[in-house]
Amino acid sequence: MYIRFKDIPNNELSGVYDGDLGKIREEIGVSCYKAIKFNNTYKIILPSLTEGCLYDLLGFIRDCRNDEIPVYLIDGQQVGDGSYGEPLLKHIRVLKKLKIIELAEPKPEYKMDKTNCQFQVL
Repeated sequence: MYIRFKDIPNNELSGVYDGDLGKIREEIGVSCYKAIKFNNTYKIILPSLTEGCLYDLLGFIRDCRNDEIPVYLIDGQQVGDGSYGEPLLKHIRVLKKLKIIELAEPKPEYKMDKTNCQFQVL
């Protein structure tokens, strides 16, 4: 079980981007994150603690919260590891569309007080 941010490319190849240079190459599959189900939510298993990996994930979560990109629970055949150690998949099946929810009570009031964000099925 995996979590994928953004739509799945038709050719099932994720791009590798380098700042102002843009796309510099393609991976051998679609980048995603390993996931586990826990208490009706889905949690990401980090592939590495590199700055690039964490920066990308933070951007994906921010874009997902702002409804700029979709997030999916997917399955497929792992064909390798990406530049940050993330799984690369082929033959992908979308299992469910997910959304980010706040599980904290009371709900946070302030922009920086985002606590216990989790993924749930739409």
